[in-house]
Amino acid sequence: MDSPLNVDGSVFSSSLLPTPAQSAQLLQLLRCNSLLTHSESEELEAVIASALVDIARYDVEIGQSPGAMDRMVSERVVLQEYVDKCRSAFSPVRRLPPEILAHIFAFCSPDLIPLYEPQQSLPLDPLARTAQLHLLRLSRVCFGWREIVMGTPWLWTTIEGDFTDPLIIERGIALLSQSLQRSARCSLAIHLAAWDDTPGLELLAQHSQRWQSADIFMYRMDAKFLSGIKGNLPLLEHLDLNLGRNEEIGPIDMFEFAPKLTRVALVAGGAVPRLPWSQLREVTLHSNFVDQDRVFVALAIMPQCSNECAFRLCGLDATEWILPIPEFGSVTSDIWSLDLTLKDESSSDHCREALGALLARCTFPCFRSLRFRSRRQDPPLHWPRNDFAAFASRSSLRERLTTLHLHDMVITEDEFIECLSEMHALSHLFMQDVPRWLADDTDHVETDHVDTNHILITDSLLRRLTWTPDTARLGPHLASLHVATLFTFDHHALLDLITSRIVSGSRDGPFEVGLEWMDREPLIADSVLSRVRELQSQGKLRWRLECRTD
Repeated sequence: MDSPLNVDGSVFSSSLLPTPAQSAQLLQLLRCNSLLTHSESEELEAVIASALVDIARYDVEIGQSPGAMDRMVSERVVLQEYVDKCRSAFSPVRRLPPEILAHIFAFCSPDLIPLYEPQQSLPLDPLARTAQLHLLRLSRVCFGWREIVMGTPWLWTTIEGDFTDPLIIERGIALLSQSLQRSARCSLAIHLAAWDDTPGLELLAQHSQRWQSADIFMYRMDAKFLSGIKGNLPLLEHLDLNLGRNEEIGPIDMFEFAPKLTRVALVAGGAVPRLPWSQLREVTLHSNFVDQDRVFVALAIMPQCSNECAFRLCGLDATEWILPIPEFGSVTSDIWSLDLTLKDESSSDHCREALGALLARCTFPCFRSLRFRSRRQDPPLHWPRNDFAAFASRSSLRERLTTLHLHDMVITEDEFIECLSEMHALSHLFMQDVPRWLADDTDHVETDHVDTNHILITDSLLRRLTWTPDTARLGPHLASLHVATLFTFDHHALLDLITSRIVSGSRDGPFEVGLEWMDREPLIADSVLSRVRELQSQGKLRWRLECRTD
């Protein structure tokens, strides 16, 4: 039945148009983010169902009543908005428990950037990060969300501050204090860039008993400004410490007593800080250790580490090293792993000698993992054949080394086979071709011919790695083979290698093969792929093919 005529002569006006009181009541319901009662649910569902009929009628009447078009369009908009808000009350997000919403809010946090390099600082708008603006924005969505954000202390436990700009220090410290209060008694992740005399340091030091991880970049470091944390770090597990390039830094000993500290990343321009080296499980020394003297300071740390420690020496630049390196003496360490990243832009001979000089001074009797890398887009490394053989013999790699990764390493097939013959326990191997964009221009003239690449992975090498009674000494326990390659080999040769290792292996679980193409995606023969899928379905092979991105 049609509605009675209105004063303006129109034939329709919905009786469901909300009053100000109804709109305010619905808005309050949405803001509280609480679950609907049974009666509220029924009432809103009835409004939605009836309003949809009236909205459809508005669409018809508007075209038939030009004199009342403006009023009816306005009413339709009001009714549609009211219906949309009613539907919002049934939104699935309102049914999520607060603890689930809190975890979702945590994913909104911006990524942290480790402050390894002296020129690195926190991203722009440091006050926004100190205030944790992403949480403040979430808290403004509705009353319920505000209660969750402000009432969940662990959301506020990542403490970020860039106090290197004197103009924002006072405001930054006030925001820092608010975050510390909101985090209650939860453990903290500290991410800080500051001068040595920033007042914020003393504020953070008062909460050092809650530090679980700390990433600190000090432009200048004076122990007295953080002296309060010494002996008061019961929860600290991870420490990233950048002391800049200041050679006048005095003894840094405030982190010497931290019973749970297991992982350290360090950039030090002056003296190396005193740390509980023997309890550490991962040590990373970054690119401030670049000149020859500093490298040997880094090596001198190794003997203080235990046989449960993995050691990473990153960003070495041997380009300006004077060779031969003066006598330094030998280093014997029980570390179980070494990851060495180095570049040398001088020449292949210089690179071999520099890398060899490092190995010649080291003996690692507990060694199980070795990784060589060149810095990205720099010239490749060159294999120090004789020095490595002596190092392998001294460190008993044949009996112990299980993991070998040769990234960006120019090595001949015979050198590679000779290397593997020294490693009877090897189970994880990474090898790669070195493409021409990593080629050493001092030794090779750049052309468009494939010979400008250093091809290691060939049919010949794959055949020599294929298990037979005569080649059983080459990685008899190999469980995974990962290669970055230009795919200049016959894919059937690779399949023969894989099947031979599967048949001969006594490992637990499938044989693992990872292939990374470095130029263009390879077209692998259907017969090879069919056999690979068959081995996968039988649980004998784990296979991955992807583009190399690093």
